[in-house]
Amino acid sequence: FSFELGLPPRFAGATLLALGNGSPDLGATVNAILLWNKADETARMDCLASGSDCGIVGGGGWSMSLGSLTGGGMFVGTIVCGLVVLNCGGITCRGSLLRDISMYAISVYIVRGVLESGEVTRKDVLLFLEMYIIYVAVIFCSDM
Repeated sequence: FSFELGLPPRFAGATLLALGNGSPDLGATVNAILLWNKADETARMDCLASGSDCGIVGGGGWSMSLGSLTGGGMFVGTIVCGLVVLNCGGITCRGSLLRDISMYAISVYIVRGVLESGEVTRKDVLLFLEMYIIYVAVIFCSDM
């Protein structure tokens, strides 16, 4: 499909391939947060009904989802990337690798901050979209 559209390979990898590869992660992350929050609410209600001192109940959905996303990203960034580099005989595009690693690190840092705040606002969502658009634009411009 990307060849029919005339997309450069790196651009296709950062858009179409990323969409296909990231969709299951998105679904798993949303479900982890929603189901964990539902379980937290049930545990909170049970605790209140028992009349005991509940303390802090819950709050694990976002940390589990962040762990899942960073774990998957680390697997791809270390194992898969390492195997590709070994099979290809080295890295030919060091600048691209540094660009991608830097963007990934910045993204993880920002996602962690947003999730620790306990609330994802419209501003946060727009920030994530802007980051992705800038990343894709840099890739597209580097292939021109």
